[in-house]
Amino acid sequence: MKAYLRFFALLLLGLLPCLTLADSSETVPLAQGWTALVKFKGECAVCDGTSLSLTLSKKGRRSVRQQFGRGDLAVASFAEDRYTQDLTAPGKPSMMAVYFSRDAHCCFYYTIYELGETAKKIGQLDVGDFQDFTLRDLDGNGTVEITVMDQVFMYWQTNFEDTPAPRVVFEFQNGYYRPSVRLIKKTWPFQTFLWQQAAVLNLALRRVKDNGFNIRQWQDCHDRIAGGKNYLPPELFAVMANLVYTGNGDLALAFLDKAWYRKLRGKAIFLQEFKERLLASQYSRTLKALNPKFF
Repeated sequence: MKAYLRFFALLLLGLLPCLTLADSSETVPLAQGWTALVKFKGECAVCDGTSLSLTLSKKGRRSVRQQFGRGDLAVASFAEDRYTQDLTAPGKPSMMAVYFSRDAHCCFYYTIYELGETAKKIGQLDVGDFQDFTLRDLDGNGTVEITVMDQVFMYWQTNFEDTPAPRVVFEFQNGYYRPSVRLIKKTWPFQTFLWQQAAVLNLALRRVKDNGFNIRQWQDCHDRIAGGKNYLPPELFAVMANLVYTGNGDLALAFLDKAWYRKLRGKAIFLQEFKERLLASQYSRTLKALNPKFF
């Protein structure tokens, strides 16, 4: 969490502010003699036709150069730094580049490098607008895992504030950070509360039916805002998403059966739309591995 705060302190303090100079650069010292050179080229950081670049060097010898578009770029080292921690192994330095494109509700990208004799890219995360993440050794093996939120449900049949944000855990596997089925999969511990939630939603969906809900209009996003006749409570698919993202697809289906009011038409269509949204996720392969019988 301290590392998280440091990244965004760098962003907020303006490591690369919206400059009006034609060209500028900043050198950031990293671990064990490594440096990061951040270059900005163009008229301003948010203008089209501008660019950012990151160059990693050790003792004057360039190892990696990565290009970015317009926006902001911050870097932080994960070793020999009292604010951060090692990622892949104790005493093994790493660094992360945090790129923000400055678009509306978008987009944050994290690129992770291991700093040995050469710089090696060991992970790249596209987290959209959900920039919150945690760095923690979840299983006590000496390697830090990265937990992020999937943005696939952003604005899906609801507003931004109610968007479900299920979590995905990355672990260091075979030299690269990848989604971890073994760390994501969990036994759902709150089944009594789950069925209580289903009962509450069943009453809510009865009111939805009484308001004249039309599943075809819901598909077309017609009058689906809060209070509209085609509004489905986002808690319905938020709970289902959290179940699927922990490998409990069977419970997600059972929850839907209990929550859906029996006289409300459209359950099969809703479920199909929900599955299609899951398959649009960049983590769809992981979701299939977690829930082989769900899709």
